[in-house]
Amino acid sequence: MKPKIKKFLFALFFVFISSATWSQMPQKMSYQSIIRDVTGKLISNQIISIKISILQGNNPVYVEIHKPTTNANGLVTLEIGGVTPILGSFASIDWSKGYYNVKLEIDPLGGTNYTSYVTANPILSVPYALYSKNAEDLKISIDDISKSIKSIDAQILNKSSLTLGKNLFNKATITLNNFVNWGTGNLQGNASSYCASDFINVNAGETYYCNTSVYFRAFYDVNYKFISGSRDNNYPVAVPEGGAYIRITCNPTEINGIQFEKGLAATDYKPYEWQINEQLKDNSITMSKLSPDVVKAISSAKSNSISPYSGSYDWDINMLPIFGQSLSVGSSGTNASSNLRNILSFVGGCNESASNVNINDSASVSSFYGKELILLSSVTNKNWSPVAASTIAWMSLLEKENGIDFANFDYQFVLSTPGQGGAAIYYFRKGTDTYNRLLFSVKKALKMALNKGKTFGVPVLFWVQGESNANDSELSYYNQLNQLFIDLNSDIKAITGQSKDVQFITYQGAPVIGVTAFDKTYNDYGPAFAQVKLAIDKENVHFGGAMYQFSYSDLWHPNDGAFGLQMGIQAKRIINDKQPLKLFYPQSYSVMNSDSTWLLSIQFDVPVPPMRFDVSGDIWHNPNGKQPNFGFTLVNNTNVSIIAEEPVVKRGNTLVIKCKENPVGANLSYALNGHYGGGNLCDSQNIIIQNKGVNYVVDNFCPAFRNYIIKP
Repeated sequence: MKPKIKKFLFALFFVFISSATWSQMPQKMSYQSIIRDVTGKLISNQIISIKISILQGNNPVYVEIHKPTTNANGLVTLEIGGVTPILGSFASIDWSKGYYNVKLEIDPLGGTNYTSYVTANPILSVPYALYSKNAEDLKISIDDISKSIKSIDAQILNKSSLTLGKNLFNKATITLNNFVNWGTGNLQGNASSYCASDFINVNAGETYYCNTSVYFRAFYDVNYKFISGSRDNNYPVAVPEGGAYIRITCNPTEINGIQFEKGLAATDYKPYEWQINEQLKDNSITMSKLSPDVVKAISSAKSNSISPYSGSYDWDINMLPIFGQSLSVGSSGTNASSNLRNILSFVGGCNESASNVNINDSASVSSFYGKELILLSSVTNKNWSPVAASTIAWMSLLEKENGIDFANFDYQFVLSTPGQGGAAIYYFRKGTDTYNRLLFSVKKALKMALNKGKTFGVPVLFWVQGESNANDSELSYYNQLNQLFIDLNSDIKAITGQSKDVQFITYQGAPVIGVTAFDKTYNDYGPAFAQVKLAIDKENVHFGGAMYQFSYSDLWHPNDGAFGLQMGIQAKRIINDKQPLKLFYPQSYSVMNSDSTWLLSIQFDVPVPPMRFDVSGDIWHNPNGKQPNFGFTLVNNTNVSIIAEEPVVKRGNTLVIKCKENPVGANLSYALNGHYGGGNLCDSQNIIIQNKGVNYVVDNFCPAFRNYIIKP
C-alpha cells in the first residue's frame, strides 16, 4: 500500500482561493481552500490532514494540525489559531517584525504522511487588530499605522491612502534564473547568474536611477507591450514616449541592496515599502481617511465604535439593468436560499420582461412599478434573473474584501430586467419598445429615489444577447452593439444627470462553430467575437466572462442562471476597486527553433495568474472535461494541424506549443465549438460565492478566439 499512497500524494496539489478573510476574533484567521488532484478533479467528502506552519524566514514560529472534511466541492475551511498548536503560540506572534509565510502540508488520507505540500506563500494582509491589540480611540496615530503598513497588502487597499516609497524595486517579486531580453521584452531562462524584476511602474519622459549592477532592461506601454530595450547598465535612464513599465535584470546576490528610484543619482537606501500619503500626515487621521481594508481590520478590535466604510459609490441608489434576450430575462439566477441583503426592487419585482410590463398601459405600469422602492427580499417571488446573481457576487465581495455590513450600509442597488426573450439586437435599438422600457424603468427608479431624498445613478449595465444574431458577421454585430451602447450611455446620462459614463459589461456567447443543430450547421458566430472586440476597443465596455465552460440544457441556454456571478465580480473590480479584470487574451508570441524542434510561445494577459488547464469536468469548469489540446487548434495554410504535442503552460502566463513545422503563417484558434467541447484554459481567481444554497467557485476562462495569425 505504501508505494501507492506516495504515488497519489505526488499527484496532489493545493489551490488557495483568492482571498483570506480575517476572523472577527482578534487571535484567529480563516483560510478557505479547494483540494484537487493533479488532473484537476476535486477531492470531495473526504477527511484529510493539513499541517500549517507560519514561518519567519525559514524558521517555523507556529505549527498546528487540522483534520477537516472536504465538502462536495472539495472545499475546506481552516481557522488558524483555533486549535491546540504543536509548536508556539498564535497570540505570541509579533506581526510587526517583517513578513511571514504560511506553509501547508497535506495528507489526503487523513494520516501524517505529509509528502505533498505547498510552501512559502506570503501572508500579505495582517489585520491591524493582530498587530495592535489596544486601539483605544477612533483616531489612530500615524506612527502606529506606519509601523504596520508593511504587513498590509497595498495592492488591495485604496491607493488614495497610501503611496509607494522611493525604492520601486520589489525583491519579493523577482524571477530567478531569468533575464530580460532587451530585444523582445520577454524573459529568458536558464540564466543562473541573473534574476529579472517584475514590471516596475514608471512615467514617460522622466528619469530613473539604479544604485547597483543592473543589466539588460526593457520598457513597456500601459498594456505591457514591449517598446524598447537596452543591454547596458548605464544610469540614469529616461523613459521613452508611451512608456509605463520597466523590467530590469540584476545579480541575485545583490537584491537586498538594490534601489531603483526616480532621479538623476542614487540617494540613501530605503527598502521597498508603502507609506501614508504626505497630505494625510497631520499627527493623526480619522477613520474616514483610511482605506477600507484598514478600517475593517481596526473594526475587528473596536467594532462598536467604528462605522463601516461607505465611500465607494457616487450615488445613494445605484441601478443595475441587465439588457438582452432570453438568457438575460431567465429566472434561475437566484432562489429562496439566496441572500438578497438590502437589494431594492419595484413593487412587482425586478423583471419587467417576465411581468410583461407595458409602459403605455397605466394599469400595467401601476401594478409593476408601484409608488416606491421596496426590498427585493419582501417580494413573494424569489427566482430572479442573472442580474440578481451578479449583485449577490458584488455584495459578497464587498463583505469579504471591504468589511461592509449591509445592515448598516447607506448605499443600495435596485435591479431592472427590461429585455425580451428571443429578440435580435435590432429590437433593442433606440426607439424600440424594449429600449424605451429600459429608459422608463430608469426614470421611475430615479423619481422614487428623489422622493426619498436619495441621489441616483446607473454605474453599470450588463449585456446578455447574441443568440438570435448567430448568422450576423462579426463586423455587422459589432457596429450595431457599439451604436446601442453609445445611445444608452447618452440617454441614461441625460435622464439621471450623472457625469460619469455607464460602464457596460458584456459576456461572450458560447460559439457553436461546426455544430449541427435544428437541421442547421453553424459555420460562424459573429456576435461572440464582436463582444470581445468591443471590450478591447472601448474604454467603458468590459468583458464579463466566457460561457462555454457551463452545463447547457440546449443549444443556447446554460442550466444555471447564476452565470451572472462572474459579471458581478467584474462590476466590483470596475466600480469599487478601479481595476477592471484584464481580458484573458493572447498578447504576444515568439517562435524558436531548437535542435530542429519548433516551439511557439504565446503570452497571455491573465486576470488572476497563474493560468492553468482545468480538466476536472466540474459543472462550472467545462463539464465536457479535458479537450483535445485543451481546446486549441493550430493549422498551416493548407488547414492541416501542426501541433506535435499537447500545449503546456509556463511561467503562469505563457502557452508553449511544440510544432511539427515552422508555425509562422499558421492560424491559432481556441474553443470555437463552445459548450460542445470548448477549452480548459482558465485563471486562478478561485473566488467562492454562496448563492442558492451552493458555494460557486468562479474562475475566469479564456474567451474563444480565432484567426490569431503567427506572423514573421
